[in-house]
Parts: sequence; C-alpha cells; structure tokens
Amino acid sequence: MADKNVQKKVFAAILCASMSATALAGCGNEAVPESSAPASQETSQTVDNSDPLAETVSLSIGMQSSPNIEDLETNWFTTYLEKELNVDLSFVLLPTNATEAKTKWNLMASSGEKLPDILNMGLDEMSATDYGSKGIFIDLTSYFSNPDIMPKFNNIPAENLEYIRKCITASDGKMYAIPGYNRFEWNEACYRTYINLDWMNKAGVTAPTTTDEFYEVLKTFATTDMNGNGKQDEIAMAGGSGWGQDPIVYLMNAFLYANPDKAYLDVKDGKIIASFTQPEWKNGLEYINKLVSEGLLSPLSFTQDGTQLKSMVNVEGGMVGVVPAGSYSTFDTTIVSDPLHDGGYTLLAPLKGPEGKSYTPQNPTTPNWAMFITKDCKNVDRAVRLGDWFMERESHIIAERGEKGVDWSDDPEIMKDYIMSPTQEEAGYSIEFVEINYYWGQPQNNNWQGTHPGYSTTLPKTTTSNIRKDSDAAKSGGIYSAGVDFDQMYVPVFRPTDELIVKLSYTEDETKKLADIKTVIDEYVKEQTVAFATGKRPLTDWDKYLAELENMGLPRYLEITQAAYDRF
Repeated sequence: MADKNVQKKVFAAILCASMSATALAGCGNEAVPESSAPASQETSQTVDNSDPLAETVSLSIGMQSSPNIEDLETNWFTTYLEKELNVDLSFVLLPTNATEAKTKWNLMASSGEKLPDILNMGLDEMSATDYGSKGIFIDLTSYFSNPDIMPKFNNIPAENLEYIRKCITASDGKMYAIPGYNRFEWNEACYRTYINLDWMNKAGVTAPTTTDEFYEVLKTFATTDMNGNGKQDEIAMAGGSGWGQDPIVYLMNAFLYANPDKAYLDVKDGKIIASFTQPEWKNGLEYINKLVSEGLLSPLSFTQDGTQLKSMVNVEGGMVGVVPAGSYSTFDTTIVSDPLHDGGYTLLAPLKGPEGKSYTPQNPTTPNWAMFITKDCKNVDRAVRLGDWFMERESHIIAERGEKGVDWSDDPEIMKDYIMSPTQEEAGYSIEFVEINYYWGQPQNNNWQGTHPGYSTTLPKTTTSNIRKDSDAAKSGGIYSAGVDFDQMYVPVFRPTDELIVKLSYTEDETKKLADIKTVIDEYVKEQTVAFATGKRPLTDWDKYLAELENMGLPRYLEITQAAYDRF
C-alpha cells in the first residue's frame, strides 16, 4: 500500500496548504478536546490541533469477508473513506459465515494476540457487553455526547437521537458500539397476508375487512372451482413454518395484539402482560379452530415447511386463496408481478375482530451494534470519527451503493429516464434516487454492501425500489410494489412506540434466571396454541392451561421481563 500512502500524504499536504484562515477557523469547530478520550487510552498526536484530520493515521478493521466484495483493500468505497478521513485502512478478514466469524473473533479476543483497531461486525448486546466489561471493547459513552468528535451523530434529529442513545445503552449503562440504524417501515411489520386477486374477481367478492367477511370469502374459495380445473381441490387458506407464514399470527391479531417476535408478550398501562393468557386469545383460538374444523384453513399450515407451501402457491391457476407471507420469497415473481393490473396475489389488510379492532405485530427499528473500538487501538479519536462518518443518510447510501453520479444518482435530469411500477405511480409516489449500476448480490468492488454502521430513514411516499429504465416492458408491467398497499393498509394500524415493547435488555443475572423458564414457556405456548387451534385439545381445558403456565413460572418470567422493560 506504499503508493496509496504517498497519495494520502500528498492529499493531506495540499489540504493543509489550501486552507485559508477562515477555513481553518471553521474546521477548528471539529477539534477534539484533550479530555475527549478516556485517560486510559493512548491517542495520536496531531500535527495541527485546529484540524483533527491533518495527520494521516493507520487503522486496521476486523471485518467479515464477502463473496460479493472483490477486494476491500482496493474497493472504491475504501479509497473514498480513506481520503475523507485521511486514514490508511487495512483489513483483518473474518469468515463470511456469521457463526464462524464470531467463533474466530472469540478466539482472537481470548488468545491475547493484538486485535485490529476496529471490529466492524454486528454483535448481540449480551456479547458486546461481555467484551466491554472485560475491557476488550472501549466504553464510548463520552464520545457520543461530544459533537466535536461525533458531529454527524449529534446532528441526528432529536426525536431519533434520544431513541438511538437509549437503544445502544447496555444493561450496565455504558455504550460500546457505534450503531447501524436504517429505518424502513416495511421492515417493522413483517407479518403480512396476501389474497388471490384472480379468485376474488372470479367469485365477485371484495377484499374482506372483518373476521366475519373473511370467513365468508374463505367459504366461497373452498366450495367453488376457482382454478377452473374441474376439481374441488382448492385450499382456502394455507400457511407454513417459513418466515412470516404462520396463519395464527394474522388471525389472532384481529382479537388482540399478538407479536411472536416478543414471545407474545405485550405492555398495557406500563405493565408487561402475556397475550397468550388473555380472554381475547381464547376468543381468537375459537375462531381459528372454526376455520380448521370447517376445512377453510389447512391443518398442514402447522406442519409443513416453506418449500411445501410454495409448491401449493406457485402453480398455474392457483391452489390457495389466502397466504401469510413475510416476504416475496413465498411466491414466484410472476405470481405477484402486478396484481392490480395483471392479477395474482395482492396484499390483504389486517382484519377487524368482533370488537372492531385490528393489529399487526410491530418491531420498531432498533440500532444494531455494528462497530466497536478495541483496547489495542492507538488512534481512538480517529477511529470514532470513522464510525461517525456513517451517521447520515447520504453517507449510508454511498457506503451501500457506491459512487454518487456513477453508481447512483438523485439528479432529476438522470432520474427522469426511470419509471416506477404502475402501483407506485398511481399512488403518487416519487423517486428518491436511482441505481445506475445495480450491484446487490453480485461480485463488485465499488461499495461495502451494507456491512457497516449508518443512519438512514426512508422519506414518506418515496421509493428506491421497483424502478426501471424507461421501456415498453416497464410501462406495461413492472413489479408490484406491495409497499404502497402496506402504507395504506398496515401503517394506519401501527401502535405508538411507547405502547410497544421495543427492547428488553437483560442483565447477566436475569439471563441466568430466565434461561430455563422462558424456553419452557415459549415452547409450551407454541405447542398448546396449535393443539387448541386444531382441536387436539378442547378449549374447555383453558383454565387448566392457565394453571399449567402458572406452575411453569410465568409470574417470575413476567417479573424479570418487567424489570428489563422498566430500564428502557
């Protein structure tokens, strides 16, 4: 990397020489106070205290290798970042597989060998806190409140800034990671359900909005030759064990808020409750059991995997009327090409239950613990500045997409040659930016493809997906954008964040106490819910079921969870 070092030194010299007194005064606002770094950390001595980036420093980054990044050393974004921060970057590559990468890191951290200055790899909070408590990761708490060294982070809008601070504070009250926060509402409610639009049109029915209407539509699907093959082989509704495919989730949320990602726990008036013990849960089970017993919901939904469900769905003419699916992975692209124009499956809104309420499971975007500074870093300030560089939307896009104006653009003159899907266009969406060169999932050397911290929030009624160059094919078809329907159907039933369990941060002691209780209860609830739904266990056993949960330690489970919730 000798040539690169020379280039950077020349760049630094030119930078310093070209700065006027006024410019230097402006840069002086970013000077790092002597006390900004922990006393125990050795920091670099800068040549010019008015410019914290004046001296070229070397930083090593531990990072997973990727089959889609050809060479991190020569990657365009690496070179760009080096020039932006006047650093010389080198990389210590970890395995591509996440589990293997964490195993390798564990060995490195425990062996006593010199660690890279930075670890750029997502870790769960418990692991990060453990490393932090052992002194392997530096406590960055003081840096996060310092706008001189973390200007971009501290420029995040106040409502998001406070939320991010809370989310990246560990159970011991310290901050060990520079976060990655990429908010996109579509990802905050992953449990969605689709309905066969061709069947609806053939049956002359509209999309059901209530549990009663839903029941009638399923009856029609089950008793009519909807696929036109002369056989009564239609399946009104089916699910599977793949991502977002459990039909219980969609159906139960017509009766009460039920989020499997939070182990079906909820919060009411500041108190943690178990949704699976509420009277509304029993009512939901009665409704689901009715669908199963009348042949409207396939019992295979509780035993088959995602591949088996796909084989039901992706056939000519259709075999299934209603399908829960967490992503398009359940469907072939032709099945959901553009249902509003060509037929296929289209998004179905959350149902209203007997009390007129509807819900959808929500998991508000929380920052992931993305980048850490290790105990062996000698240039802590610059390492933190590097992490902070990602803390704005355009930086995030550059790191993820590549060079502005070459790989992507928000220039209206360039964007005018691109069009949205008909669904987006009809809903009045606008294009935020376009990808001139599409690299995702392909070998390239232009960006880091999302393997980095960052801050990004998607603007309302804008899109960066399902956009194509202007062509007859794009104009006539395009790809269905369920995001539009999602904004209109699912977002309106979102609950306020303060009425949700956002983050549960358990202490080491609490984790030990929960280890057995939680696993046993979670598995039991899953098992018994299916048993009630399919009729293998009668609902007359409801009180017995509640007593069994009590004996398993449910009160203690809720008590420990309440303490974690209160800390947030």
